[in-house]
Amino acid sequence: MVNVTDLLHYDPPCPDAELIPLEPDPPSISMAPISTFVPPPSVESTPPSRADADAEELARYTTDLEPAVRDLIREYHDVFPSSFSYAGIPPMRDVKHSIQLVPDYRVHHQAPYRLSIPEATELQRQLEELPRQGFIKPSNSPWGAPVLFARKADEILRLCIDYRGLNRYTVKNSYPMPRSDELFDRLAGNRFFTKIDLCSGYHQIRVAAADQPKTAFRSRFGHYEFTVMPFGFTNAPATFQRAMNDIFRDILEQYVLVYLDDILVYSRTLEEHLRHLRDVLDRLRRHDFYAKLSKCRFAQHKVNFLGHYVSDQGLHMDDAKITTIAE
Repeated sequence: MVNVTDLLHYDPPCPDAELIPLEPDPPSISMAPISTFVPPPSVESTPPSRADADAEELARYTTDLEPAVRDLIREYHDVFPSSFSYAGIPPMRDVKHSIQLVPDYRVHHQAPYRLSIPEATELQRQLEELPRQGFIKPSNSPWGAPVLFARKADEILRLCIDYRGLNRYTVKNSYPMPRSDELFDRLAGNRFFTKIDLCSGYHQIRVAAADQPKTAFRSRFGHYEFTVMPFGFTNAPATFQRAMNDIFRDILEQYVLVYLDDILVYSRTLEEHLRHLRDVLDRLRRHDFYAKLSKCRFAQHKVNFLGHYVSDQGLHMDDAKITTIAE
């Protein structure tokens, strides 16, 4: 039985080179069964302009904020697009994802997995959307990983690529990840907290041009490769953390903590917090990173960060996690 979380963060040892047998069916995944119901197509309507959509999003999520905080968020509204599709393909920055292979690697290609009707419908939708965004392109690469889906907590189907065949021949990146306990130590004595959640974080990092053919995936609808970093690469967390550390290096653990795509800004006073938050938003803007407004929390006395509630009263575990552990 393969767990979806394990699959996305699979990090095997590099074995002796060998051919990997084809698997016509996907690995068994621990998740709720997928219904065969296909929803009827929605009635088409004229989509709102980006300006209208962004304005509606800002009004929905900033109305209850302190006026000074609300004005600051609206000043940096371009960091919070109402749809990630407005962001477009990210620039080729200094930090990009490279895939270095062991000397005795074998090119891995595998027959597509069988998909249910809802999965196939969702895949077709994404194969229309992702090329428009510039995130994937048609491929003639000899590499080819199969596609599968996982159902997220909100019932949305999440596209996954089974990159285990590529990962087993990838040289592992030893870039260090932060320790959550050391991060939490920095928060004592602070009263204002802002949590920023980046949109589809990995998709905001480009794959090095020479390595894009290695990202190729296959389905009955065609053969494509990624131009941005997909989920499922063994070194993806290391690449993303390095990119974040480079952007915030001189202020890390002074008034900002970063763990992958979760950013926490912390301060003792509101005036100080506004200065700190402006600095963080300005860096995101200058480096073309985008956040999901609906998942951000601004200038709060209590926020959820890395599975814990952080507040001016201290630190305690998320109640939902306590219940799960107790059960």
